[in-house]
Amino acid sequence: MVLSRVWGFGRKWARAGMLGLALSCISWISGCRRPPEGQAVKPEFSHQPAAVLNQEPPRFDPFPWSRYEAEEGKTTGQIRGPSRVYYSPESESSGRRHVRLDAPGQFVEFTITQPGDGLVLRYCVPDAPEGNGRTHTLSLYRNGKMESKLSLTSRHAWSYGDFPWSNDPKQGRPHHFFDESRWIFPEFRPGDVLRLQKDQEDCADYYLIDFIELEKIPAPLPRPPESLSLDDFGAKGDDEQDDRAALVECLRRAEEKNQIVWVPRGNFRLEGERIPLGKVRVQGEGLWYSCLTGKGPMFAMSGQPVFFSDLAISGDTNHRNDNSPDNAFDGNFGDGSVFRHVWIEHLKCGFWTTAGTGLLGIDLSATSEVGSVS
Repeated sequence: MVLSRVWGFGRKWARAGMLGLALSCISWISGCRRPPEGQAVKPEFSHQPAAVLNQEPPRFDPFPWSRYEAEEGKTTGQIRGPSRVYYSPESESSGRRHVRLDAPGQFVEFTITQPGDGLVLRYCVPDAPEGNGRTHTLSLYRNGKMESKLSLTSRHAWSYGDFPWSNDPKQGRPHHFFDESRWIFPEFRPGDVLRLQKDQEDCADYYLIDFIELEKIPAPLPRPPESLSLDDFGAKGDDEQDDRAALVECLRRAEEKNQIVWVPRGNFRLEGERIPLGKVRVQGEGLWYSCLTGKGPMFAMSGQPVFFSDLAISGDTNHRNDNSPDNAFDGNFGDGSVFRHVWIEHLKCGFWTTAGTGLLGIDLSATSEVGSVS
């Protein structure tokens, strides 16, 4: 799935094709290949430029998900667009079209062609009058039977005014309408009919549906033998505890002993300032399993090579402030740094590079959501 959510824009980057490279350095972006299921990846750092390594140009294999555009499905709602008019939801929609559901009983449905158990929805729901977002439900049906009430929020969408932009609706000129959410369900199979419907209790004034994507989630990766696990340092995951101190100590010990930091399955909350990263390797069970979340899943690069793979980073940034480093990774990326199979969302930017950054590799393989590179 795409990483197209650099501060809020859909399938966190790779998916929506919104990856921008503004690097005064040598960079490479690899395609969508993943290692064999169940095979952990041991990274190798190199300070050699790609040309010296005689690397072949990257190949872009088919992405491991299937996309279903709302306007191509069956619907009783309204198909809006195409339009490129600035400050319109159509201009930010995939294909410049989407489906609007605004009356009880209206739906859009899709006949599934490829199996998948990971569901991503790109959508828009109205903002609150104060600009701080609202949460609503939308009904999901499988083959005519209720599957789930999907929780959708506008907290991380909707910006107003001109640069540097605002969360105040009184500024007018709304934009950045869409967000993406993801869920894991029992596998949807070819021929299944998946319906999104506004039922009576789904109380948003309207729902704009851009697309859904389904992915067959790979098996979780095994813990590498030469690794230090985050939970060995007191991190609990799936609770309200701040696991920042545990991660900082785990990173310090791993760098000292030249071992891998292992992020097990769970949602690990991080608060506070950016976390410094030295020459270290961080790996999770997979981007559908291991997640760093909270208001502070942000890292300060130190000019040393880093390998980061197979996990998700889900922040809580709901504003755009260029004087605040609300980026997943920020600073001087050391030569040979590699980021692969990473989902980044709800932060201003995925990668913000500064002077000194040299050879940086971003492998979008199976990336569900990635941000931009600046």
